[in-house]
Amino acid sequence: MSTNVNISHLAFCDKLLRLESVRGQKGRVMATVKIEPIPITTRGGYSGEITGIRSGTDLLNGWVQTPGAGRINVSWDAGGNARDRSEDCNISIRDGEIEEAIDVAQKIFGAK
Repeated sequence: MSTNVNISHLAFCDKLLRLESVRGQKGRVMATVKIEPIPITTRGGYSGEITGIRSGTDLLNGWVQTPGAGRINVSWDAGGNARDRSEDCNISIRDGEIEEAIDVAQKIFGAK
């Protein structure tokens, strides 16, 4: 299954994604664009999914299934580092689908 994302699709295709507001750190509102889930395996061997791209430092968000805490929500920066989580939750950004999701997030939200 391909998760190729076209910028015009992100802007106009309600069937594929929806835009929602979520409270960010310090009360800021960040837009999250829900995407078709991208299956991941973290550096610690945990399974999970990237389920959205968003503005801010942490461009990717989703979840990871951990042995101790169960399913946890995780946000990742453009380097694949998990916010406020153990290094076992970090991901490799060299995966084509993950690279594409980061690229699209940077284009949409103007991040670098």
